[in-house]
Amino acid sequence: MSLTAANSAGSDTETKTDYISVTSGGGQEVTIFSDDFSNGLTGWNTVGNPSICDCATEGYKGDSALWRIISTSGYTNIVVSFDMTATGLDGDDNVQALWSADGGTNWTVLKQINPGDPENDWTFHHFEFSLPSSANDNSNFTLKFVINNYDGYDENGRVDNVVVKGTN
Repeated sequence: MSLTAANSAGSDTETKTDYISVTSGGGQEVTIFSDDFSNGLTGWNTVGNPSICDCATEGYKGDSALWRIISTSGYTNIVVSFDMTATGLDGDDNVQALWSADGGTNWTVLKQINPGDPENDWTFHHFEFSLPSSANDNSNFTLKFVINNYDGYDENGRVDNVVVKGTN
């Protein structure tokens, strides 16, 4: 790298090697969190009886939930993706994927599977959601997956490949 300064009195050049380096700056989409449940429910909080199925995905049945705080501090443009399915839903039963900006007091539904929905087929379906600005730069950002079973029968839900991305 060379810099030359000149005026009416003359000029001078200074050369420096490896003086300036260029690195990629912010604005890159990065993965903040991902879980394929290959390590079970490590790091997840549970309610009811969620369990791991033999395919290393999260299986839960009958009034069960799992949730986790995933800090998005320092990130914007939060995107959440996951695979989810259900089986046996009837009546008022449903499987929900939710998020919270305040650590779990107020929940917003990302996806809900109800009886009769095409996702109530025990085949994974992929979902991806861009979240509002309240999910940005948030140390209390929380994800929750829940099955609501109102009739006492064995309804089941599964979630897998949970990914949270953001721009740094």
